[in-house]
Amino acid sequence: MITQAKLINYASNFLNSEIENIEKLLKDDSIDDVSRDILNKLLKTYKQDLEEMEKEIY
Repeated sequence: MITQAKLINYASNFLNSEIENIEKLLKDDSIDDVSRDILNKLLKTYKQDLEEMEKEIY
């Protein structure tokens, strides 16, 4: 069985990676406005989720 701490660590690593990828995509001028809006919403959600998980760890 995977411990809660290990799951939080996996999720944290995933979110950090996704945040970095989204931030790179948002720097691309060829991204259309609809996609940019979706990416910004995902980025906000991922950052909030990561912040909540970090509270659980510390």
